[in-house]
Amino acid sequence: MAKTNGTDAKDIAIYFLDLIEERYTPSMVARTIVQTKSILKSGYTKEEIMKTIEFIVTKTNVEMYSIGYVSSSINSILKQINKEELSETIKEELIKFEEDKETAKEVDVDVGSRERNRNKVTSDESRKREKSYLDLFKE
Repeated sequence: MAKTNGTDAKDIAIYFLDLIEERYTPSMVARTIVQTKSILKSGYTKEEIMKTIEFIVTKTNVEMYSIGYVSSSINSILKQINKEELSETIKEELIKFEEDKETAKEVDVDVGSRERNRNKVTSDESRKREKSYLDLFKE
């Protein structure tokens, strides 16, 4: 069991209550903080809990009245979030690959160097070498 940080629990509780857009009383805040601490004790991080809350509020049609729903659905929601992040990463990489592919087609090929390389292969000039100064010591 992880030790909980009261400040993190309070931040998450206020974040949750602000997102569900309900007026809240100090007793509602206290109850939400207690529930949040139990989630934090289970080993989830502040960021994971906040991502889960945001996902439930913005991308599902679930109306949460208590953070208890988060504690019961956090595992499945985090899996969905990871899948979406992975698919976004793949889409970005695919777009980048397509852009790189387009720019590679636009690059002009140096025709002169291609011709020089063909001439080197067909002629003996590339195999000829000049005498070096090291040959002077062989006498």
